[in-house]
Amino acid sequence: MAYLFFFSLFLLFCSWIIPGKSSIKSYKIPEEKNEIKNLLISIIQWAEANIKMGKKRKIRPLVTISNSRSTKYCGIYNSSNKTIVIYIKNNPDVLTLIDTCIHEYIHHLQLRGINDNSRYNKLTKSKGYWENDYEIEARELATKYKYQCLKALKMV
Repeated sequence: MAYLFFFSLFLLFCSWIIPGKSSIKSYKIPEEKNEIKNLLISIIQWAEANIKMGKKRKIRPLVTISNSRSTKYCGIYNSSNKTIVIYIKNNPDVLTLIDTCIHEYIHHLQLRGINDNSRYNKLTKSKGYWENDYEIEARELATKYKYQCLKALKMV
């Protein structure tokens, strides 16, 4: 019986801490390409100002939008040319888009040179994508920061 009571308190606490969809004013991604680009720029600027890992990056990532559905990814980071590609049609809503942008921005901070790229590729080969240390950290930090970014963009 005590277990049920504490579990109920935990669920109540979680519903208070984690905002639900009902508190988000605009969950849809804008349809106009310029509006999408401005939203992506705002998310990356927020990430640059609020997420710190090691030394500050002097090079800002280039952000491009792809309308392709031919990939299973929501976004990718190409460390050779410091480019984040967002597959806009694979991001169903603004919160997923924010998560994707932050996740890829984390890769921009993680993968600073050829040694980092080599380590990333070795980890992917030995552990797989989902167990790769870089991917785990990027997912955790994106989850940690996405609601803060959403709030800062005044979308809640």
